[in-house]
Amino acid sequence: MQGVDLAPLTLADFSQLQIGRNDRDYALPISICALLRRLQMPTEHGGDHALTALLREEITFHELFERFVRNFYRTHLTRHEVNQERLAWPAELGCALAPSMQTDITILGRLPPKKRLIIDTKYSITTLLATQHGGPKFKSDNLYQLYAYLRTQEHLSDAHRVASGMLLYPTVSYHLDEMMNVQGHSIRIATVDLSADWQDIEMSPLNLVEP
Repeated sequence: MQGVDLAPLTLADFSQLQIGRNDRDYALPISICALLRRLQMPTEHGGDHALTALLREEITFHELFERFVRNFYRTHLTRHEVNQERLAWPAELGCALAPSMQTDITILGRLPPKKRLIIDTKYSITTLLATQHGGPKFKSDNLYQLYAYLRTQEHLSDAHRVASGMLLYPTVSYHLDEMMNVQGHSIRIATVDLSADWQDIEMSPLNLVEP
């Protein structure tokens, strides 16, 4: 635009943005713009700064994958509450050093029996862990994390005692959809192929969640 000077954006500019209820549709595009800025978008100016290797930015892409899945379910599951949820350790002695826990996605039915589903998203270049004996296995630390989310909240309600959990990964080398039942909790380990056609990407996450 003629007569309008271009101002360089910094990450601080994004953190200072105030997004109200009427502007929430802009939250995801703004987050994507902040991601692109953090990855150092190429410019015409000289210098020795290179574009960060995208496939190696697992932390950054985990955040984007998590937000994509959460907003996807929030948009499509209109009969459910879809949010992040902060969980507390049921420490009887009230230890002040016990860390809080936060789910990536909690899906709660609005009508009785108000089924609970906790989804933990994982963005990794490997879905399974190679072992010396018995072939590849689920990553134990991922399972332990989801297990803690489910078991530590059982005292809160009947819905918490039978809550379900899911570990959701992007497809790496092959599709994965496995089920476990652990001490009354159904746990699903699944993948979604982000390289597929959008119609398939749209249906895949919906098929993983019971209506």
